[in-house]
Amino acid sequence: MSTILTSGSVEDFFDKARQLARKIDRGEKVETRPKVIMVEPEDMGAYLTPKRLKVLKAIRAAEETSVAQLVIQTKQDRASVSRTIKRFEELGVVITAMKKNPGHGQHKVVRMASEKLELRAEI
Repeated sequence: MSTILTSGSVEDFFDKARQLARKIDRGEKVETRPKVIMVEPEDMGAYLTPKRLKVLKAIRAAEETSVAQLVIQTKQDRASVSRTIKRFEELGVVITAMKKNPGHGQHKVVRMASEKLELRAEI
């Protein structure tokens, strides 16, 4: 499954929703995929800065990784990595969970929400 991060207008959103509803009414099988629509392509640029993309690529490269490991891999401070993860989690691009450490304590792990992330921008 893939997650789609795309730009488009509110009208585009409702046009696609109507098309989907018509397919369902006709009894056709529909493929559902998580989709995040941003109104302006510039909004995508605000979310997909080079530093954030570096974090996202590191998450994608690992099946599951810790925040501490991402800090080391991306050479970014912990607060920045945590903010990036939080933003991507709000968009539904990544999933986080708390895991117990062997011995004592716990740590946050992060993984991609989908196998694939598609980026689409219309200008």
